[in-house]
Amino acid sequence: MNKFSKIILGTAQFGSDYGISNTKGALEYKEINKILNLANKHKVKLIDTAISYTNANTKLSLNNIQNFEIITKTPKLKNLSRKSCVKEQIISDFKNFKKKINYKKKVYAYLIHSPADMRSKNAKKIFKALNFLKNKGEIKNIGVCIEKMSDLNFILKKKIKIDLIECPFNIFDQRLLNYKNLDKKKKKKIKIIARSIFLQGLLLLPKKQIPNYFKKWIKKIDNWYLFLKKNNISAIQGCINFILLSKIVDKFIVGVQTSSELLQIIRLTKKKKNNLIFKDLIINDPRLINSENWK
Repeated sequence: MNKFSKIILGTAQFGSDYGISNTKGALEYKEINKILNLANKHKVKLIDTAISYTNANTKLSLNNIQNFEIITKTPKLKNLSRKSCVKEQIISDFKNFKKKINYKKKVYAYLIHSPADMRSKNAKKIFKALNFLKNKGEIKNIGVCIEKMSDLNFILKKKIKIDLIECPFNIFDQRLLNYKNLDKKKKKKIKIIARSIFLQGLLLLPKKQIPNYFKKWIKKIDNWYLFLKKNNISAIQGCINFILLSKIVDKFIVGVQTSSELLQIIRLTKKKKNNLIFKDLIINDPRLINSENWK
């Protein structure tokens, strides 16, 4: 198996200044081209985007991405009017997306982006539309993006067949490890894709650059810096090792600002350290681990 088949290239930084550690803003075409060429060279074959990533998708369209597999996500659908045809909307959005990025192949996965949509009155129609596209051979996998373990519990209790779940998972946010119903996930053969493995860059920041909002957790965050010093590893190495040591995660998304950052991640993927223990670094406060709550 390709050593880097677990890596998925995130594209949020392609179109915006995503992440609190982002110092460069949205990436320029030249750097994106370098990143994609490097990914292709090292057989990092999956790209994660979303229909709502308009600027990122425009930049993707300027590159030849036929050698990659694509994960995309629905726009928010919960506000559709009663007169709207959910199935037609989802199919139309999907076709327009493929046309926008000039993608000719079957899409690897089409996910419901907003957890609120999978709980909405339109949920059955949404899943029906996704399955329609899958049965027509337009997509390989269908799934959902979640924010909380209650979202995961909700989807696993349903009789809806999905192929994968994309969810946050990192040093501080280890809720997935303590989730009681993972046996259901295994029985249903659902793949887990980890996102926010750097917690939007917070885990990579030097202590002196931590924004004031996070100072209320500084004692707990200090444990992370002490852990890195004790084990003589960098922050990015610690984050990558945490994911690699997890038996739950099938693949993980990384966002980078430069091709050199991606190369560093690829190299670190070869250097797994098996003696690291992360359980004392857990922070359960949703105001910290859920970036939607950041102020």
